Amino acid sequence: MVPRVVALALVAAALVAATTGEVPPGWLGVSLGDDQRGARIDRVLPDSPAAGAGILGGDVVRRAGSRTIRAARDLTEAVRRSRPGRSLPLGLERGGTPVEVVAILAARPPDVYNLLEADRGPWQDPARVVALLGIGPGSTVADVGAGSGYFTERLAAAVGPTGRVIAVDIDPDALRQLASRFKTTRAVAVRRGRAGDPDLAPASLDAILMVDAFHEVEMPEAMLAALRRDLRPGGRLVVVDRPAKEWAPGSHTIPEERVVAQAEAAGFHLRERADLPRQFAVVLE
Repeated sequence: MVPRVVALALVAAALVAATTGEVPPGWLGVSLGDDQRGARIDRVLPDSPAAGAGILGGDVVRRAGSRTIRAARDLTEAVRRSRPGRSLPLGLERGGTPVEVVAILAARPPDVYNLLEADRGPWQDPARVVALLGIGPGSTVADVGAGSGYFTERLAAAVGPTGRVIAVDIDPDALRQLASRFKTTRAVAVRRGRAGDPDLAPASLDAILMVDAFHEVEMPEAMLAALRRDLRPGGRLVVVDRPAKEWAPGSHTIPEERVVAQAEAAGFHLRERADLPRQFAVVLE
């Protein structure tokens, strides 16, 4: 039996396709981490395609269809390339035992961020992160790599009705989520950036935030130069990311020292740093 949320998401996908001609990407309903054996399932959302297929937290996905999965990014791409309603066979490893399942993909529900963010506060410490930016009512701030808009929402609250938050991403799915989430929030503008430039105005920002995004940047030198260009004198860049001992391209972690070194090479200097429950934060000026 197809879970109710999946059935509703499939109806929504059909309506979007009929209205716009655009078919949304597939959605599995999990949060992921990297594992040496493949993509680790960290969390399965209730009533999601993954839950309906019997996928469990801790499973490691090693194959999706005919594609070998070596990291979380591989599974994300395989799912997004499949249309809602399609069946996706998955080869898992569960406690050392191979397991085969078939997931019926859906379109991402428009309010799925409520489920994904329900337990994020204690380990993300958003109030502390926002405080590091040094912003207040009337400030202009960019959330670069905004994703689903978790921090965009909190930044909008911090700058108030006289401030402005620019949510930037390059991923079409993230941009759709942001546009839907903030369609009635006047303080928030959603922009599509480029791999090496968020395409913002020079000297227009009091602060820039990048959370779990710097490790994804393909051209860090160009991006840092653009961010420095777009900050006003005295403005701050805060980078929050998951720590690693060594740099491994394609992983979802990065050494703090690498971030600081690249930023300093671009003309920033380290103002302060902070340890968060699962991440590090560096404040650059």
